[in-house]
Amino acid sequence: MIAKLMLVDDESYIRKGLRKLVETHLPQWTCVGEAGNGEEAIALIERQMPDLILTDIRMPLCDGIRLAEIAHVRKWPARVIILTGYRDFEYAQAALRYGVLDFLLKPCPEEKVLDILERAYEAIREERNRERTERARREEEAIRARFLKLPAPAVPGGESGLPDACAGKTLVFLRVKHYFSEHKRFSERDLPLVQFALMNVVKELMDDYRAGGMLIPLGDHLFALLFQPGSEEEEKAFVQQAGRELERLLGVEAEWLPSGVIGPQDALHERLPLPSAPLRDGETEGDEAERDGERIDSLRLKSREMERQLLHRIEAGQTEAWTEIVAAWVRELDAADVRQARMETLAIAASLHFVAKRVLGGQPQAETLWQQTRELGALGSAAEVKRWAEELAERFVGLIKEHFERTSRNAVAQAKAYIERRCGEPISLGEVAASVFLNANYFSWLFRKETGYSFVHYVTKIRMERAVALLMNTDMKVAEIAAEIGYDDPNYFTTVFRKTYQESPLQYRKQRRRTDI
Repeated sequence: MIAKLMLVDDESYIRKGLRKLVETHLPQWTCVGEAGNGEEAIALIERQMPDLILTDIRMPLCDGIRLAEIAHVRKWPARVIILTGYRDFEYAQAALRYGVLDFLLKPCPEEKVLDILERAYEAIREERNRERTERARREEEAIRARFLKLPAPAVPGGESGLPDACAGKTLVFLRVKHYFSEHKRFSERDLPLVQFALMNVVKELMDDYRAGGMLIPLGDHLFALLFQPGSEEEEKAFVQQAGRELERLLGVEAEWLPSGVIGPQDALHERLPLPSAPLRDGETEGDEAERDGERIDSLRLKSREMERQLLHRIEAGQTEAWTEIVAAWVRELDAADVRQARMETLAIAASLHFVAKRVLGGQPQAETLWQQTRELGALGSAAEVKRWAEELAERFVGLIKEHFERTSRNAVAQAKAYIERRCGEPISLGEVAASVFLNANYFSWLFRKETGYSFVHYVTKIRMERAVALLMNTDMKVAEIAAEIGYDDPNYFTTVFRKTYQESPLQYRKQRRRTDI
């Protein structure tokens, strides 16, 4: 995700400096506009709709507090960070009631600005991911309601009232004839487990065929699959492969009913296939079936949320956080009976399977999900299920940690060498991360962990060491040294040098050369 940033300050040189800092070191942000005061910013914000507004507190016409209030009242999606001086701080705290994300106390070093923008990015990304998950849930609920002619939640859609996620998609129905074949691999008590496994296997196959598809349960035996249209041959091949896999892995006999592309004026309930044969083989019905269906829906939502949180924490390098997410879900099994524990554990297994696939890459492994379902079905007590879940969690944690240790082992050394070679040129965190084939957020965390320095601090350190060598061993002018080590503004170079060595470059040269003599 690339987040959008708006800079608001009545000092143009501050805006210029902030923009350059962001463009150089924060590839996850893009500056979409600048304004000299809050009034000027309002029109720009409504046109660009940034994710974050970084605003000074004291400006003519409309100050930062008033801008934060307007953002709150108008319900803009943008979060706000306020730049403030020490004397303004108590005044700035009044902005907390308008949902201000954070404050930057001027004068603030580059490190502090970058740190707060990185934390703001993580907060905004987490918020957007939650919104996306909730939107997907509501869209699925609305589509299911339209198939079943039930009251539906409001979601974005066209004039026909069809949700945007539905119109233009290819529709295929999956109808399970019965869950237990002659050579049963599961007993009737395992029906909810088999149903949940079936949905995970089908979703895995769908993702391999067309990413971003939707699987919507319409009852115990009927499911709607929606995905981007492909050629008739491709769709036929997918249906045939999926049917074979369900029979091979789960022993489930099903029929696949292609229904074409959904048009903007279609009534979804009219697309439903004719009713199938009555329930058989001891399959549940009535209140128990309804409870199982609700439990499966709840677990699917919980599983999605776990996947989202795990991926977010893993990509950010937050090892303690993502391992605790896994451990916490396993601990919840303490209060479950054996039937519930099997379901919860299969949801954990499915989540860990999809996350591992996303992090490690590789081909779909529907067979893994099937094997896990069989193993869980054979366990006779909640204690056995929990032990199985603990072992699975331990293997997952070890696998992910080993992957990052292996891929990151030489990354920092390579990055340091890259920085030293290129320190005389403009250099960004995103550029260096890409050079070692790592995600920028993860690289930032890893670099600090391994070196004890942030990326920006380390680049500055190397540049200052190079500056000292040039001051002591050449007669180059300060402006020439600044350009040589990557600073296009000699005054800014002097400021950074003074902050590092507590004296100006010329003073440093004069004092050290005199001492050497």
